[in-house]
Amino acid sequence: MNQEQPNEVNIQPEPVAPSVSFVAYAGDRSGRTADYVPWLQDLKERQARGAEQEAKRRQLMEQASKPIDVVAELDSALTALEAGAVDFENSYGKVHQPLVDAKMETERLRRELAEAEARLAELEAKGDSV
Repeated sequence: MNQEQPNEVNIQPEPVAPSVSFVAYAGDRSGRTADYVPWLQDLKERQARGAEQEAKRRQLMEQASKPIDVVAELDSALTALEAGAVDFENSYGKVHQPLVDAKMETERLRRELAEAEARLAELEAKGDSV
């Protein structure tokens, strides 16, 4: 009779994943999955973005290594600010005269209408006798 010993270890083999040869038997010999083409496209896009970022980093490093003329930078910023202020004064700082004229004309006509309605009400109050 075959009885197990209490100190004996029962070893069972672990399952084995399918191999490339198994995939070849299934009809696909490339070993690629359905996500292979989108994965390659994503990889190319990431490499392109990485190259762009590297070029931008190099450009910024070159600019950082150049000496900065603080006076010239401040002068150009102040010139731009002054030009913006002048443009604002010329464009937005002035009264919109056609709008003001139209509002004044409207008020004048409303006042004349109110006077005419008051005269009409006064005449209607007198009645038919003249």
